[in-house]
Amino acid sequence: MKKQNNNTSVADKVALRRLAVGWVGGDSGARVLDCFAGAGMMRDRAYPEVAAYLGMEREAEHARPGVWLGDNVHMIPTAFEVQHNRGWNLIDLDAHGNPYVALYQVGRYAPAGPYAVVFTDGMMRSMIGAKVSQFVRWATKFPGDDGRGLIRWYDDFVRWALSETPRMKVREVKRIWKNPASKSAVYYAMRCEFAGPAIGMRRQNVEYH
Repeated sequence: MKKQNNNTSVADKVALRRLAVGWVGGDSGARVLDCFAGAGMMRDRAYPEVAAYLGMEREAEHARPGVWLGDNVHMIPTAFEVQHNRGWNLIDLDAHGNPYVALYQVGRYAPAGPYAVVFTDGMMRSMIGAKVSQFVRWATKFPGDDGRGLIRWYDDFVRWALSETPRMKVREVKRIWKNPASKSAVYYAMRCEFAGPAIGMRRQNVEYH
């Protein structure tokens, strides 16, 4: 899967990642699997002192120590193999397009335990292309609405997508989408538990805080 990450809201993305680092015990406890590492901006700004880090990147121009090159999604199972798994407990999915394909892979292969997951959802831009700004302006101006109509609608889609992830129990979700009229991506941080590759978990309701 080609990475399409976009860094138009770097401060928001860093803030969510630092929140996730806190969920897994701070820098000394964070073991980050960065599935769309890009040029390393989040590594430098959000994860400079974490206990362990592995990046994945498709583009050869971003090759560097600590980053695997190849298909991002296809490398996820290998990262969870015994010889490579350094106890990953924070999964970063900054795909900016569809992060749920990668999350599905994580759900299939992650060992049982608690995790933090940060992800960027840019699917709306993919669905409606260049007219995203016009669509968002219309969708957030229903009579009597407070400007969050589109976010509420899209939350339902994200709840469904998360509920389809195998072997995952969602505990908490944080969302940042400060200016929907000008941005086509939504940033999330999630606390969850995976049941492990051999055990299934039922679909669940997902709530936001």
